[in-house]
Formats: sequence, C-alpha cells, structure tokens
Amino acid sequence: MMRIYSFFLMTFLLSTGMNTVCAIEPYSPEQLKWNRVRVAAVQMTGTWNWHAGGPPAVDPADKVVEYIDRAGEDGAELIVFPELLLGYFKVPNPTT
Repeated sequence: MMRIYSFFLMTFLLSTGMNTVCAIEPYSPEQLKWNRVRVAAVQMTGTWNWHAGGPPAVDPADKVVEYIDRAGEDGAELIVFPELLLGYFKVPNPTT
C-alpha cells in the first residue's frame, strides 16, 4: 500500500511541475558590491550572572551602546552580540 501511495505522490508532484529546475536570477550590481562584510563579534557578560533581587547595578544596554559606537568607528557593518544579552532572568532558577 505504501508503494502505491508513494507512486501516486511522485506522479502528482512530477505532473505539477515539481521536476522543473528553478531559474536563479543573476546578481544585481547592488548585490555584487557586498562580496565582503566587516563583522564585529562582541563577547560580554549579560544579566544572567545577576543573582540579587531587583534590576542589575549596571544596565547592559549602556555597554551595548559603547560597543556599537566602537564597532562603527572600526568600520563594522554587522555587529553580533550574545543571545539573551538584555534578558533579565536569574541563573540558577527553578528550571535550570
């Protein structure tokens, strides 16, 4: 039964044009100028190391702005920060 189902499925897909190769559009001159990107990767401690009640003593957003300014001065076009950098949660917590 599975072979029959597979046969009909393949027949349907091939008859609906699924066998045609998608034509890839050539790159535009605007796309070609971006053959390189200068990336700044920032490694910094976030608020997950904070264990006390209430907000952290230093807002990490202030440090983020400093790193963005520095990366801009260095010519970075893309800045990568750690995930959950600006999240406020305690570690350890009941779920960890």
